[in-house]
Amino acid sequence: MDGRANKKERERLLVEYFLRLRGEESLLSALQGCEPPDLLMKENDRIIGLEVREIFRDPEPGQCPRQAVEAERRRVAEQAAKLWKEKGNPNIEVRLHFSPHYHIRKESVPELAQRLVDLVERHLPTPGLSMYVDSNTLPHGEFPDKAKRIAASREKCGGVWLLLVVDAWRVSSLLEVPDRTKEEIYRSPFDRTFLFELQDRCITELKTKR
Repeated sequence: MDGRANKKERERLLVEYFLRLRGEESLLSALQGCEPPDLLMKENDRIIGLEVREIFRDPEPGQCPRQAVEAERRRVAEQAAKLWKEKGNPNIEVRLHFSPHYHIRKESVPELAQRLVDLVERHLPTPGLSMYVDSNTLPHGEFPDKAKRIAASREKCGGVWLLLVVDAWRVSSLLEVPDRTKEEIYRSPFDRTFLFELQDRCITELKTKR
């Protein structure tokens, strides 16, 4: 079995486990492979598309040139400032502190900038005061390969879900997801987004908006 076949088989097994934990074994018989989306299932009389993405650790510090890291952070800040001004928001001072373990991909800069603007708007302090906000996010925008498949997926189904899988049994995966990450509201092109913590058998539907 080649690598792609292995990947598709694992995606199917993850979705089957997801459905069983949700008490939806009746949907298993209608589960079928498809490209795109990764899988299709029938819920009542509606066809639902499922995209599966496993979340892995970011590269260790030193794996990416420092200049490249600083450049991407600067692009996020500059684009966020531009968006903020275009919306006619008041002048404010925002200090950004990026995790040293978090590598920003070039294609995710627009989404991160928009999310930064949304975050500041939600926590805008009273004039003359300041506020500290710690945002730990699970970014949909960092999965452009999944987002780009939605248009083609919608031609085959009435809704598209995203299943984010954290497998703590794998060394390369994330080990713990903070509660505040599950409470955040995310921008997402998917109809529903689920965080599936495999080791704890915990499923959380994340709050999203278009």
